[in-house]
Amino acid sequence: MGDIVLAGVGGQGLITLGRVVGEALMLGGYDVKIAEVHGLSQRGGAVIVYVRFDRDHVYAPTFSQGEANTLVALEMIEAVRRINFLSKDGLLIANDLILSPPASPITVRREDIVEEFKKLGIKYFIVDATTEANKLGFPAATNTIMLGVLLGLKRIPIPLSLIDKAIENIFDGEKIEINKTAVRAGVKLSKVAPEEFHK
Repeated sequence: MGDIVLAGVGGQGLITLGRVVGEALMLGGYDVKIAEVHGLSQRGGAVIVYVRFDRDHVYAPTFSQGEANTLVALEMIEAVRRINFLSKDGLLIANDLILSPPASPITVRREDIVEEFKKLGIKYFIVDATTEANKLGFPAATNTIMLGVLLGLKRIPIPLSLIDKAIENIFDGEKIEINKTAVRAGVKLSKVAPEEFHK
């Protein structure tokens, strides 16, 4: 059984990321269940996507705190907020981006967030997917760059070819090649992660 939590805020493409992951896993012969939980309906509200997959039947689309093998956070504050979903042996993959809540007087510092990860004793890998997406000239591809990191760290048991096929099934036009390129950029970024994270 694989349990993945995708976390971030509205407008970051979490739902699309969940669709691509789910489609690729189904193409690979897995039974997949996906559930989405939205916070505020407008852009900037918290979004969580649960992805469960297994070679056998998956009965429930969601799971309890402490059960996720992997937490993928497209934003650092949401990584902290959702860290309780991660199992003790799980891996956090976080995008190096802080989006402070709208109208909040509180400034959240990156070093404080990293210190929190260290205190919790979790395995974590921080990757600057937003900068990589901007280099591609397509900031919206941050989500598929994170997908590439997820794939490169072997957190989903499928080949790159099935990710490509899922992208072809979900996107159209020039977005197909842009997102394929983004996935490959993410796989490349994953290579600098500690060796133990690749197992």
